[in-house]
Order: sequence, then C-alpha cells, then structure tokens
Amino acid sequence: MAFHTPNRKIRAIERRNAQLRAELFAKLFRCIGRAPRKAMARLRAFRFRRRN
Repeated sequence: MAFHTPNRKIRAIERRNAQLRAELFAKLFRCIGRAPRKAMARLRAFRFRRRN
C-alpha cells in the first residue's frame, strides 16, 4: 500500500486498489479454507452411509 504520494487523486486511487485487493484475497482465502471442511464433511457422510 503506497499512500506516500502527495497527489490526492493518486492517493485515492491507490487506497481504492488496496481495498479491492484486500477484498479479493479475503474471498480467495475464505474459499481455500472452506474446501477442506467440505471434503471432510463429505467423507464423514460417506463413511456413515457405508456403516448403515
């Protein structure tokens, strides 16, 4: 995040880009974190169905 520029317009653009980048990474890591949990839930459901 480069907010060191004295130009207000460029600083606003940089701040907006940083915000968008943060939102993108948050969404990406949320999806990455959800995948192993979904896989484990499916595996547990498969094992449970197999016993019954």
